[in-house]
Amino acid sequence: MKREANTSSLRRRVHYVCTATVGATLTLVMVGGLVTNTGSALAVPDWPTTFGHNMFTYPPSQWVGGVLYEHTHRLLGSLVGFLTIGLSIAVWLWDRRPWIRWLSFVALVAVIAQGVLGGMRVVLLRHELAIVHGSFAQAFFGLLVVLWVATSRSWERLGGGSASLENSGFAGFLAVALPAAVYTQIVLGAFLTHRGQALWEHVVGAGLVAALIMIALVWTMRVAPTIGELRTPVCALAGLLGLQLSLGFLAYLWHFTNLHLRLPYEWGLTLLAAHRTTGALVWAASLVFAIRLGRIRFQSAGAGWSVKEASKVWT
Repeated sequence: MKREANTSSLRRRVHYVCTATVGATLTLVMVGGLVTNTGSALAVPDWPTTFGHNMFTYPPSQWVGGVLYEHTHRLLGSLVGFLTIGLSIAVWLWDRRPWIRWLSFVALVAVIAQGVLGGMRVVLLRHELAIVHGSFAQAFFGLLVVLWVATSRSWERLGGGSASLENSGFAGFLAVALPAAVYTQIVLGAFLTHRGQALWEHVVGAGLVAALIMIALVWTMRVAPTIGELRTPVCALAGLLGLQLSLGFLAYLWHFTNLHLRLPYEWGLTLLAAHRTTGALVWAASLVFAIRLGRIRFQSAGAGWSVKEASKVWT
């Protein structure tokens, strides 16, 4: 019992570091959107330096116009990189689960790759790299969310499984289909933002995501209404869905009608930033729901093993 309490305490340390990394990454995604929406992606023409300066010593007095957005984006990217290094160290010190250690290593490699992608976008002047850079950023954010869920207290509470989900193939479908649909929608959004393409695919994708979220909500309330770890993220998804659909409609009006001529530019910038940030939150909530659902179902069914053997892998 004492050993289990100590393990739980150490995992909470990892969870705190992970929480900070997730928060910084969400902020980075939002600022990255501002860089795109203000046309500031190439405001700083060199990399990894900033107008020949070390990026960390570039004079604040010169952070003006598009440079402000792009340079801030680079500094936040560096912060996320340092936090990811700290997260990897924390995992290897305080969490003995092999799969968590490997995920932290993947996160470290991914954040390095993301930084290089951003630099290549500047150096090579390849516009298509912006789509890859933006989509990969959300994938990295999702990986951090998975680590956040797996190091939380709720992960331990879900270890007992639930008999009502043991033979539910639909639970497995939701755990895969919902986050897959949300991420596909994010990629389509990147094409729409950077290329002006895939508008109707994005609209159809929004309808599909909305349908899956409402199905997940109804299913959870009927099959697992007492499991708060599922009820909370699916209710959050329903609330975020309404907000995101409203923001998406306004973003459409801003881009494809004369609305941008009638309202202040700052309003449109705020609208687009809110749309991107809410999309990232929908992605995060869908992963929280899916990973927790998978955890419960895996433990219930034992994934073909005994629950005791399965627990050795997941706990």
